[in-house]
Amino acid sequence: MDLETQYQRLWDDSIPQIQTGNIKTDPYIDATDDTRFGITLLARPSREVANKIQEFQTELRKHAPHQYYYPASDLHLTILSLVSCQPGFKLNGNEATAYINLVHEVLRQTPPFEIKFEGITASPAAVMICGYPEKEALNTLRDHLRGAFKQSPVYQTIDKRYKLKTAHSTIFRFRKPLTDPDSFVGVMESWKDHSFGSFVIDQAELVYNDWYQRKEKVRNLKTFDLKK
Repeated sequence: MDLETQYQRLWDDSIPQIQTGNIKTDPYIDATDDTRFGITLLARPSREVANKIQEFQTELRKHAPHQYYYPASDLHLTILSLVSCQPGFKLNGNEATAYINLVHEVLRQTPPFEIKFEGITASPAAVMICGYPEKEALNTLRDHLRGAFKQSPVYQTIDKRYKLKTAHSTIFRFRKPLTDPDSFVGVMESWKDHSFGSFVIDQAELVYNDWYQRKEKVRNLKTFDLKK
């Protein structure tokens, strides 16, 4: 199934649920005792693309002010989740070095590639920007990372929850029930095919992160330049 079909299927399944108030609110967003942490390799959108995403968030906020909006500092595209967030997961310095070395070996052979952010989709829990990578560049990178970690004794949970195939960026989560689902969906529909622009992924960040990739909780282990 191609990306456009996947995103459209998500939309078709989720919008009727959102419209009827059948959403999944996140009970952990405001929790002070959330100990879920993991390790992720991610990329950041350009400032120009992030600004356009924030324009969309501003429109959503007019109709749903009490929901959770990812700030510009937290916007990201997951290249691959190496360790899915799990309660109590901790990482020491020696362990971090092993992850850094494995990722470096793959990324130093990976040339930069472009991602186009065009259109939006949703789940009953979140709103996402639809990402479209240049050719098969992102899937190739993911497969190379999977291969490298499969051959290593380093702890990982790659693909344990699900196999990541999309290139979306989550920009919103439901914190509480919507007061006006119809107006919220109306904004969604008006932005459905909006173009947020393109950016080149020429760097990747390896991070120790909480579930929401909050800047104040994320520890950057290493920022890598892709092959020049």
